Amino acid sequence: MPDWNIPFKFYIDACGDGLGAALHQVQIIDDKPTEGPFCYISRQIKPTEARYGASQMECLFIVDRYIKTTIILPCHKDDTAMDTARLLWNRVISHTGLFKNIISDRDPKFTSALWTNLHRFFETKLSFLTAYHPQTDGLAERMIQTLEDMIRRFCAYGLEFKD
Repeated sequence: MPDWNIPFKFYIDACGDGLGAALHQVQIIDDKPTEGPFCYISRQIKPTEARYGASQMECLFIVDRYIKTTIILPCHKDDTAMDTARLLWNRVISHTGLFKNIISDRDPKFTSALWTNLHRFFETKLSFLTAYHPQTDGLAERMIQTLEDMIRRFCAYGLEFKD
């Protein structure tokens, strides 16, 4: 959790495909001050905002509700269940370990036999969101909304994104 008495650093980056922002703060970890991000968001540019292939307009959004960590992984619309499983394994689980419970939307990628078998093999639980039930994914939605507001305010002051 952030300490509101310590100053934040706000990093922002943009390219032709999207933009990203991260909030950093110095935190004490193992009695050593360490600066690191505690909040990050990225957004793909909409087709109306830029002209590029629509296949690269997805993000896999992961929120750990216990330690309030958010991970956003860029992916493609046409990724299969296997591609998504590989992405999750290579970029998240290999660093954090297996999750006991994964709550997902009802995307066909997550309702496939592959995901069911993976959860059975690793003895983890796969749960699905109920439609129009904001209590289930409220943390994720709130994090997205907060960071979008921050980026919007950053842009409102006329500051430019630079690579």
